[in-house]
Amino acid sequence: MERLRFVLVDDNPNDRALVRRELGKEFPQAEVIEVFSPEGLDEVLLRGEFDLLITDYQLKWATGLEILRQTKDRYPGIPVVMFTGTGSEEIAVDAMKEGLSDYILKSEKHLKRLPAAVKAVLERAEAERRAEEMETRYRDIFQSLPLGVYRTTLDGRLIDLNPAGLEIFGLSDIDEAKKISVWDVYEDREDRELIIKRLKDEGYVKNFR
Repeated sequence: MERLRFVLVDDNPNDRALVRRELGKEFPQAEVIEVFSPEGLDEVLLRGEFDLLITDYQLKWATGLEILRQTKDRYPGIPVVMFTGTGSEEIAVDAMKEGLSDYILKSEKHLKRLPAAVKAVLERAEAERRAEEMETRYRDIFQSLPLGVYRTTLDGRLIDLNPAGLEIFGLSDIDEAKKISVWDVYEDREDRELIIKRLKDEGYVKNFR
């Protein structure tokens, strides 16, 4: 397993030491890159190659929200954890709408949950990355299949149709396909009812008739 690299953005050296101590309990082999100036942040973001960024909300030269935006602009998949002061939880909740992974109240008591929070955030980010990979692989297979494949709702509305399916239906693109009902293809009422039953029971239909 590759060594984890965390970026820690905080202009208080004592607080940085506390964070390093807590992270070391769960991630003793991790590299912690300390950032305490805008120049340092620019350098880290330019270089990249880190797994997670932790930032204080109240910095002398920026806010945690600004740090979050800068990070997400360059690395949308990198998780960000923010320290907030008491009473600023609402700010953190707003930040989560912009991609913040988690927030922790900045106190010695709450700091103890940092390792568990970081572990959970990293696991979630990895799960999302794998899901995106699977979606990409599925999409590649879906698009390249020589057989017509489509996804539809139970009322016959087409959600997706691969190129082979477009050719079979005589359609030019997916937007045109979404304007028709797949049930128009199956004029026989018994056929439609059987397909709907299979969709409900199994979630898919193949080799129909």
